[in-house]
Amino acid sequence: MREVLNYYFDKCSNLKWEIKFYCNFIFNKNFRINLSVNKKLKNIHKGERCFIVGNGPSLKKLNLSKITNEITFTVNNIVNDRPIYETINTDYHILIDPLYYSLNDELPEDDSIINILKTINYKNKKPICFISYEGFFSFSKYGLNKLLDLAYIYQHRTLTHNFSGKIDLSKNIPSSQNVIQAAIFTAIYMGIKEVYLIGVDMTSVFLTFERNEFGEKEIIKEFHAYKYNENEMKKMLRDSYDNEGILRDYLKTFTLFRYIKQYCLKNNIKIFNATKGGGLDVFKRIDFDSLFIE
Repeated sequence: MREVLNYYFDKCSNLKWEIKFYCNFIFNKNFRINLSVNKKLKNIHKGERCFIVGNGPSLKKLNLSKITNEITFTVNNIVNDRPIYETINTDYHILIDPLYYSLNDELPEDDSIINILKTINYKNKKPICFISYEGFFSFSKYGLNKLLDLAYIYQHRTLTHNFSGKIDLSKNIPSSQNVIQAAIFTAIYMGIKEVYLIGVDMTSVFLTFERNEFGEKEIIKEFHAYKYNENEMKKMLRDSYDNEGILRDYLKTFTLFRYIKQYCLKNNIKIFNATKGGGLDVFKRIDFDSLFIE
């Protein structure tokens, strides 16, 4: 009975968001233009493989120069660590965390994020940067739309275990619980047939926040491959919620990874986890070094 109710709830939710999508598409010119331009990316890498690079500390265990000439997706604040970021030589950078979309440059912690975003381009390379359409006004306000090669996505569908639709970046695509999942959806639309995950440790559920002896919330500084400065940590603490909420989201995240796996199996897309260690147990493991001919 519960599964039936969830099924119809998801159906109603998807219908609501589809109506919102088409209303925006018809009446909002900027929305229509920015979503439609994604059509040029369809099957751009048909039949190829890619590496989706998470931000877990396990990245430090890998020789990342091996993927310098591969199709690569990076995410969020990996740009903080320039040696790692520039070695990866990324083609696509994904930003879907809401903390990037409610920025106020009069606050030092927000100004720090804006300055980080300005460093996504490097060495005359301009990776395509995917953001949720919700970030349109914030990125425009601070001139990031002119500096970066932006592509907007709209994520308001529910991906279920029996999802049969196509992932189309010019339309309403499934919602993601974390940025890695958004990167997977993007790769699928581009025609990628083999996806390799690295640095997707999925262990920060136990390492992100703790309370100090005074009961104040603090960030564990080593839960990513890179370090945060004081302003970044202040921003994260300001926008974060309690550990109960984080645990609830982690459950949804693992469930959605399982649904993604099922979708990929149906569509002849292979996903392998080449992360060194970590807690993600949904995808088949493969040794990172075995993927390259010496």
